[in-house]
Amino acid sequence: MRKIAVLMAALGLAAVLNGCGSGLTQSQQVLEMEAEDVLVLSDGQAVDCWREYETFPDTDVHLPSGWVDYCLEDGTVLLREQDLYPPALPETLPEQVRQSIQNHYARQGRRYSAESLLQGAYAEYKKDPAGFSPWMARQNTWETALAEQVVYVVTDVTLPLGGREQTSYQVGAAFDRTTGEKLSFWSLCAVPEAEAKEMLLGQVDPEDPRRAPMLEALTEDMVVIASDHYRISYPLGTLPGEELGTLLSGELPEGLLQPWAVPEAQS
Repeated sequence: MRKIAVLMAALGLAAVLNGCGSGLTQSQQVLEMEAEDVLVLSDGQAVDCWREYETFPDTDVHLPSGWVDYCLEDGTVLLREQDLYPPALPETLPEQVRQSIQNHYARQGRRYSAESLLQGAYAEYKKDPAGFSPWMARQNTWETALAEQVVYVVTDVTLPLGGREQTSYQVGAAFDRTTGEKLSFWSLCAVPEAEAKEMLLGQVDPEDPRRAPMLEALTEDMVVIASDHYRISYPLGTLPGEELGTLLSGELPEGLLQPWAVPEAQS
């Protein structure tokens, strides 16, 4: 398998056992080709996909890092992207429920376009090759709370804005705890949708000029339910004048959810 030289600094010190005891050695990151010509840019430049591995001198340790690098032919890294993993779910859930939820996210895939990010990264690189820093993207999904009849899940997405700046947002979802079927958040509420939105934004001052746009823009997938609080995540571009997105957090309003949808306390 073709390899290129280490493109990034050593990852740090790691303990490695040997026949005489234990010692510290410096790990190195190497890239191995995963796919050639995954994208041809507007000027004909080809982009290859390389997988990151961590290796240790004088050992056979060869560990995948869980990241891939999209590189130009000269080795310039345009974009680092984390692997997409199945959602982290409690083992206490029935297998069919976990499988149903995992299938939902497998069908959904990534919530962004790697191709669009590569085009943006390349445009920035061409403006200042010497000052360019690789862009980074990742997406992770996990369970945030359990209720009598509901499993609450969040997807956290981090995307580049250019240079070293990034933006993050969260996407909430709810699933039937017995079947794994996806549920509408508004169907879990004990009040009508309009009233539920008012309750969720109860912490925002009625005189705050941002409140009306927040209320208008609020959708069910912006609501993240945890065991002891809730969050509302407005992605970048949702609200006027917001440069990095907006995240609200507070105690779950009493009477918002049906009793069977109220999160169980953490053990």
